[in-house]
Amino acid sequence: MNYFRIINCLKNMRSIKRVFILFFYGFFFISTLVGQSISGAKAENIMAAYIFNFTKFLEWSQNYDDSFYVSVLGDDKIIEPLIHLAKKERVNGKVIVVDKLDDLSKLSKSNILFIPQFHDDDIKTIIKKAAEKKILTIGSGENLAKRGICINFLQDKDKIKFEINIKSLRDAGIIPNTRLLKIAEKIYD
Repeated sequence: MNYFRIINCLKNMRSIKRVFILFFYGFFFISTLVGQSISGAKAENIMAAYIFNFTKFLEWSQNYDDSFYVSVLGDDKIIEPLIHLAKKERVNGKVIVVDKLDDLSKLSKSNILFIPQFHDDDIKTIIKKAAEKKILTIGSGENLAKRGICINFLQDKDKIKFEINIKSLRDAGIIPNTRLLKIAEKIYD
């Protein structure tokens, strides 16, 4: 009898995984409204879609005001796709505000901080300030999750993957859903 329960449990897990994967691909389809086909989607469009999907699988311990803030440190191509998606999406019923930060002094309202690859030298300072303010840090560069960024995008040929730093998420007061952890390329603790 226990054998059949295990089989049924495994079948249900496979079904959940399929639904989750289909959900992510469906959302990527929405991101192509910026003007790219799925096969020719730009990396920044895919990362923007991922960022909005991450919000559905993360739980923030702090409750912010009526808006949900996604900040980008400096100039980066990801700003435009984020703004485009923010017009159509909501995070927990909240309006999404995308803004560009020129420095860390305006970090206080951010829920998510995207750190482009060219801020690699300042990463320790950025991580420290973001953790103090309980902000989800998302980066795009070599070994950033290993160095303390909560979620880091990796580009592997024509695919965008991500890695997660569990300790950094905990330090920011953010609880990840296990479904998100299952599809991460790599997890650091």
